[in-house]
Amino acid sequence: MDVLKNQLAESHKDLHQWFLFHQECLLLGEDILAMQAYDAFMSYLQKHIQFENQYLLNDMRLNDGRWPLEVYRKEHDKLDAMLVRLSQMLVDYQRLQGRRKRLALLELLDYEQTLRHVMEHHEEREEMDLFSHVMKVNADWQTTNLQLQMRYADLKNLLKAKLEEG
Repeated sequence: MDVLKNQLAESHKDLHQWFLFHQECLLLGEDILAMQAYDAFMSYLQKHIQFENQYLLNDMRLNDGRWPLEVYRKEHDKLDAMLVRLSQMLVDYQRLQGRRKRLALLELLDYEQTLRHVMEHHEEREEMDLFSHVMKVNADWQTTNLQLQMRYADLKNLLKAKLEEG
């Protein structure tokens, strides 16, 4: 099951790329593209969390790890709550103009930095511990990941091209 371990670690890289797309678009003032990239990021993260909750954290055989499974569940809950707050901040941000929008962008990026830190610590814990036990789990992340890739392929190509020229 090293394949599953590698696929989940690659998913972390995909999440970082989508989040970076989102932030770059914010900085360029491309609000619509920023929201589209954020929606892709959020979809990837929610599917990733859903998969781990269903297939990894419900498997009591994984309880021999460095951290209790409850730690991962609580981190997933925290990430979900942060996504809800960030989504609302983004909706509010898009309604603003001028200086108020610039100041809101600073607040938004500050909150996003906090989210990134939470994600990074969570991912480190998963990659150091939880993923080393996935060989005990029979689950297929590849299908879910391929569906996400197909759903967002055009947007990904558009963002890559747009951000290369910017």
